Amino acid sequence: MKILKKIFKGVVPILLVLLLIFYVVLGYREYKSYINVLPANVDKVVKVKVDDLAIEYFLSKVKGEVESVDDIDKEHLNTGIYVPANVLLYTVKNKKSTTIFTTLPIWDSLDASNFLKKKYHFQQMSDSLGYTYLMKNDYQWSAALTNDKMVICYAASKEKVQDVFHLVLVDHLFLSEEEYLFNSIKEADNDVTILGSSAIDHIAIDISRSHIEIDGVWEGVFRKRKQSDVIKPFKRDTTVAIKFLMHGAPYMANGNFNIGGYQLTYDSIAKYSNNFGLEVKGVTNQQESAVTYEYNDDFEKIPVVSYNNVTVPNIQMQLDAGDAVEDLEHYLRTQQIVKDSIVNKEVFPLYTLLVNNTTTSLKCTTNFDVSRDLDLNLPDDSILYLFVNFNTLFQYKELNAFSDYAKDLQNLELQVNSSGAVYTIDGELNFNGSVANFVELLIR
Repeated sequence: MKILKKIFKGVVPILLVLLLIFYVVLGYREYKSYINVLPANVDKVVKVKVDDLAIEYFLSKVKGEVESVDDIDKEHLNTGIYVPANVLLYTVKNKKSTTIFTTLPIWDSLDASNFLKKKYHFQQMSDSLGYTYLMKNDYQWSAALTNDKMVICYAASKEKVQDVFHLVLVDHLFLSEEEYLFNSIKEADNDVTILGSSAIDHIAIDISRSHIEIDGVWEGVFRKRKQSDVIKPFKRDTTVAIKFLMHGAPYMANGNFNIGGYQLTYDSIAKYSNNFGLEVKGVTNQQESAVTYEYNDDFEKIPVVSYNNVTVPNIQMQLDAGDAVEDLEHYLRTQQIVKDSIVNKEVFPLYTLLVNNTTTSLKCTTNFDVSRDLDLNLPDDSILYLFVNFNTLFQYKELNAFSDYAKDLQNLELQVNSSGAVYTIDGELNFNGSVANFVELLIR
């Protein structure tokens, strides 16, 4: 017993010192993750608490909640990259909102450059700009490296971003620690936080063992929803459901959509339609034509059309338009979205969508036998409701390829409310298994 006491007295101080060192290191990593990272003209920021998520993942691994992965790529490459305590993704004020940057510390620029080239097929473009410049996919992806820092950019529009690289890596013009946004980023304590330049813009994402919660507000003061405003969830056999108020999204005004080479403008649709709804529930049958060739008695090759019954998702779409339903249909026909009472196969080639209208709404459906009315009513302050049941989503053959990755997903429920320019977001993503196990599958 005395020996155990001596061992205990000797071990406890060592453990306390190690624990203290551990917390000091975490604190230092936390501090360093904010310093000289964000450019002075930063607009919006996504903060990902890497250290916290890594600890949660490790604990899930210890508890056996994560399946072992045997098929991860065995090739080992030195990345040359430090993983900071917090990864900050950001946009800047003079670039499009779909152009996203992140700044990462590196300990070996040559290793980091080779890692991007070998693993992700970047190509080196220059090393005479004050930094090494690499790109991929015709400038959709680009990266710039110095001896101790790397900036990676994804630009959906492929716009030029060298000025941002120069600002961070050459001019060293960073967001001041006195700025409100800087302090908001430091104080954000959720697993993932999205922050805007306004003091009231934030979306918080918290990850627990079996679900992810989404909550936030954009461009306004946060309002808690009344319980009566919550939309009742759809039945369990509903796979996908969307309710969307067309006039509740002014940020989409002047939006142009190119679908298979055919043009649509959001304003033109919203001019005639109030609400949009979509429901995917179960399956239905359609006839699919196939052309083969046979030879007649004169040895002439002639086409023979045969029809087969195929199972397709039972899709119901609806645009409520009131008295303007005929004008809405005329617009869609003029834009060649609708042809011969079906949705143009070049626009939607997967299935045949039959188009018909009632006195107040335009409907598209894969079910030629039943076209029922969807209830598109939303609470007064709601503009969007989305529900996805992943347990039934992957019954459709077109999505089978993703079933292994999504087997741990259960359902997603998301609601967006609006009051003038105020948008509040509330959602939850639930899992059959653990979130950590889902992440493990994604990195295979």
